[in-house]
Amino acid sequence: MKCWSGRVDAIVYMPQVIYLFEFKTRDTADAAAAQIDAKGYADRFATDQRKVVKVSVQFDLDTWTLGDWTEADS
Repeated sequence: MKCWSGRVDAIVYMPQVIYLFEFKTRDTADAAAAQIDAKGYADRFATDQRKVVKVSVQFDLDTWTLGDWTEADS
């Protein structure tokens, strides 16, 4: 979903929770989390009654697996 400061990589809408995903391959999960916060991706959902969870994922290009991830409530 596009917002004024960019686009979050994926959004999953559930009945009680909205998950915002940011994926990185050449950076860390912490950098992905910082991008979610810096660009205000969760701001659009401030009036939604559901819990918003920010999920930051780093993929390891050497092993083609999940390298690291973080999760934080908005």
